[in-house]
Amino acid sequence: MQTATTMAGTSFQWLRTGDEAFSTLLAAIGGARDSVCLETYIFAVGEPGHSVLAALVQAARRGVSVRVLVDGLGSSSLDDGFFDPLRAAGGEVRVFNPLTLRRLPVRSHRKLLIVDRQTAFTGGFNVAPEYLGDGIRSGWRDIGVRLTGPVVDTLADTFEPLWERAGLRPPRFVRLRRRDAAACPPEPAPMDGLRVLALRAALRRVAARGGRVRILVPGKSDVAISQRAGRFLYGRLLRSGVEIREYGPQVLHAKLYRVDDSVFVGSSNLDTRSLHINHELMVRIRHPQAAAETAEWFDAAEALARPVDPATWARSRSWWERIRERWSFLVLSRIDPYVTRWLAEDPR
Repeated sequence: MQTATTMAGTSFQWLRTGDEAFSTLLAAIGGARDSVCLETYIFAVGEPGHSVLAALVQAARRGVSVRVLVDGLGSSSLDDGFFDPLRAAGGEVRVFNPLTLRRLPVRSHRKLLIVDRQTAFTGGFNVAPEYLGDGIRSGWRDIGVRLTGPVVDTLADTFEPLWERAGLRPPRFVRLRRRDAAACPPEPAPMDGLRVLALRAALRRVAARGGRVRILVPGKSDVAISQRAGRFLYGRLLRSGVEIREYGPQVLHAKLYRVDDSVFVGSSNLDTRSLHINHELMVRIRHPQAAAETAEWFDAAEALARPVDPATWARSRSWWERIRERWSFLVLSRIDPYVTRWLAEDPR
């Protein structure tokens, strides 16, 4: 396990595998004395879900205030009585946007645990069996971070609005708009909508002026349409000098972005849904040690990935596959936002 690195009163500790993440998370819940707030997109039966539920029940029985927020779509596989032991112990459970037609498009994709307002966990890990393992021999490859210090209060404050809105009629989603750039504070801070993350044009500009841009994406995916949509964008990026590799041993689920000495980690993908529709959470850590440690993680994962060859990519897929990629990109970047807006503005 990585030791925590401290910067200006805030410490961070990388959680490099699902096994490490959930053992650390369970220990934190087991030591809770005052409060536990858990927010996740997917909470599923099996391990680690049963162990997490048992730890939450024990915490509630000790008199700890326990609140759990799950997404109505992501956690739809749970039966109605799954959290009854926690409720019986005094804990509270709410569902964000239970499944109805108008609520369906807007999801809370965030992953966050706050313990005693002193320790926070975030990253890509959902509470589901596929996240256990090392990401090489078994389990999806992901990364998370454990944080202490002033940033925890800020993260805890982001939990409250969604907790209050859970189960209520969502406000009108009036329009989708581009996120404007915003400067980041020097301390790690939660980021709404990934406002400062470079998008495709910026990545190409970096490569064009001689910077090295490396993108690691899943070689196998649980969402085929997302993978095809991403591949639609490969050609122009490759021609600009961007390096792309597809991770093969397991599903790559990590959302990790490094720009010089700044690292962004959390729940958001670089797509229209994450940037403009879903509720997401990203933390920025600006520290040379954070950059170095995540570079090691990235290099190790990249070594197990297949490079996409710029010289052969354009002719490596059939015409039918190229049509499917274009259509997938159109669905996710144009049709999905349109349907979301239409449902939100429908007065019925």
